Amino acid sequence: MADSGAVEECIIDAKEVSMAGVMVYYFTQYNIVTDEKVHSSRPATLEAIGKIENAIVLEETAQEVDTSRLDGDGFYTPGTEGVV
Repeated sequence: MADSGAVEECIIDAKEVSMAGVMVYYFTQYNIVTDEKVHSSRPATLEAIGKIENAIVLEETAQEVDTSRLDGDGFYTPGTEGVV
């Protein structure tokens, strides 16, 4: 028979993991078509930005977001909280 305290502790731990924060940043990159430096439209993790050739992280834009708000590529997807 399982200890109900242990089960409750596991549920709490799972909630903490799902609510974990991660830092995301806006960045700039060079657009060869327009011959301009372009500001990203969405922030991303450092790992995601590192995969983009010639991207420059804008450190001053750092913000902590819930990991559940990241897409599969590490880009932040804003929620719809407060939207009716």
